[in-house]
Amino acid sequence: MCSEAERTDITVQTYVTALWKRFQGAEPAEGIWLSGRQRGWLEEQDQLYKDFPIERRNAARILHEFLRIEKQLPDERDWGLAKKLEDLYHCRACAKHVAQVVVRGLIPPQSDKRFGLLGHMTYEEMQAVFERAALLK
Repeated sequence: MCSEAERTDITVQTYVTALWKRFQGAEPAEGIWLSGRQRGWLEEQDQLYKDFPIERRNAARILHEFLRIEKQLPDERDWGLAKKLEDLYHCRACAKHVAQVVVRGLIPPQSDKRFGLLGHMTYEEMQAVFERAALLK
């Protein structure tokens, strides 16, 4: 059974902090926002809205770019499964990030036909996403 905290939507700050801790093995430094932007896996909006619930589209973007840049994970070429999502191109800037996390099985769609771009992520979901990402080679 999940605690109330695990079912609550998480903030951008919580997501970024947990991502860094999970994959870099340490608490992020105060300069994580600037460093992440300079390296290309965070955007200014992430810092500006760090206390807001993270939307699934932004969770996909941050995770995809982090894995690509910090872990040198190459992009998948075949977007097969993701192409079936009716909302994939509702955010054209998000499409490649969403496609990458979907085809790798990292962030599952909310239904057979929708990723749920504007949906929020809970702590429990985030933990499951990071567990799946940790298995990637």
